[in-house]
Amino acid sequence: MSSISPPEERSILLNAMADDVLNAEQELRLIELLQADADFRLEYVRFCQLLTQLRWQYESEPDERLAPDRRVSPVRSVSPTKRRRLTAFTVVMLLMVVVSWLNWNGSAEDPAGKLVSVSGRVEMIRNQQHPLWISPDQLNSHPRTLQQGDRLRTGHGSSATLQLADQTTIRIQPETEIAVYPQSKDGISVSSGSIKAKVTPQSPRNPLTFMLPHAEVQVLGTELELLSLPGQSEVAVLEGKVQVTRNSDGARQLVSTGQFLPVS
Repeated sequence: MSSISPPEERSILLNAMADDVLNAEQELRLIELLQADADFRLEYVRFCQLLTQLRWQYESEPDERLAPDRRVSPVRSVSPTKRRRLTAFTVVMLLMVVVSWLNWNGSAEDPAGKLVSVSGRVEMIRNQQHPLWISPDQLNSHPRTLQQGDRLRTGHGSSATLQLADQTTIRIQPETEIAVYPQSKDGISVSSGSIKAKVTPQSPRNPLTFMLPHAEVQVLGTELELLSLPGQSEVAVLEGKVQVTRNSDGARQLVSTGQFLPVS
């Protein structure tokens, strides 16, 4: 694609991605440009936001005909102290890091992410094995990577931060349990407790999904907080926009910067 100008090349790549006709050579070139060009990274994120907004608007039109008592709870504003400027969307689009590793059973597998830090003692559960307790000292001496299906559980006074392969960071608050890509699903299950996530810009065709007991939250690239309670799930968006789908009836709701949505 070297015979065309940079703006034309960018337009061709973005349109090919939107039309789902991006070939292998174009995909490699897109990754190369995202690594090297900060302006293009910003253009890419804005393009993905616009594309996803149009798709969500189109797909959610039938939901407008839902009876009022079957719609998702109305959105209300988050405290102004939690508002963040959208300029954080200029964050660098980093590539997925693929490393080779051995789990404590010795089997090799591409990692789903890694533990970055822990406070107190954090429980890590893999398959049917006995739980592994991880302290800050143990993490420093033996870095821990995560496989699909791994569960992390924090207790009273403990917390952890994990980083997915695409550089998305997730802060696990005390008394919380999550599962990383459970049962081959492309997302994070939050069965109890609360997390705070800063999501690296995603492809509009494959957003990162957070699975709560009462809803699923699809994210393209934003900063948000999720809370899982016995009778209700809560979504607070600090930056960007997410789509929330209620499990009970499939009703959808867009939640934007500075908004909070309870779902039961």
